[in-house]
Amino acid sequence: MASFPETTRGFAEYFVTLQELHHEADYDPEMSFTRQEVLKAIEVAETMVEKLMASEDQGQTSLSGLDRHE
Repeated sequence: MASFPETTRGFAEYFVTLQELHHEADYDPEMSFTRQEVLKAIEVAETMVEKLMASEDQGQTSLSGLDRHE
């Protein structure tokens, strides 16, 4: 991941964080989130997507070329 631009790395790292939260929400019956926590996660996700889309680096292309199953 070090070869990717900073914006792309930040997006990917937060995507993993959201994926983990998603799994906790779906599979851990004792896990709960406040409305404020969920809204903050959504806000950060939207900001990360906006930064990625506005970036001048090749991060979008680099990420789209990754094969998650290899």
